[in-house]
Amino acid sequence: MARHKVLVVPQAVAGERLDRFLSKHVPGLTPERARALLDAGRVRIRGKKAQATRKLWGGEELELETPEPR
Repeated sequence: MARHKVLVVPQAVAGERLDRFLSKHVPGLTPERARALLDAGRVRIRGKKAQATRKLWGGEELELETPEPR
């Protein structure tokens, strides 16, 4: 069962890549795991699948679907 999380991107990180933002701001999420979630379509912005290389503006709401811990 997956867990759903909503993150609001702070204005201070505007211009940062989405994959890097996730690995820095989601505890326990490595850059590789962040990219895997993005590739699997488990990170969405306004309901649409987000790309790892997307530059953030600040203020977006990210919908993140993470698997349950083992």
